[in-house]
Amino acid sequence: EYTEAELLNQSIEIILQTLQSTEQQSSLELETVCQTKTGRSIPIAFSSAKVKSSIDEFDSFVYSLRDIRDRKQAELAKQTFFAMISHEIRTPMN
Repeated sequence: EYTEAELLNQSIEIILQTLQSTEQQSSLELETVCQTKTGRSIPIAFSSAKVKSSIDEFDSFVYSLRDIRDRKQAELAKQTFFAMISHEIRTPMN
């Protein structure tokens, strides 16, 4: 829900309140929740990498966020299916 202009040169904490400071780590990969502009939560796969340059005192980060709602729904469907099949297998036939 954010525009590119709203996010450009802003801290990643705007949308990732649960993220501890990334400044200490050179790279990070995790699954977390992203907050949209209206406050809606979206599960995402987050990764960051530190960019080094030959320019003195220049360190920056590249962030990648992928929407994983479809993957989470598929995992839930799989778990539900296996729970149902497991129950049916253990239940004796009448």
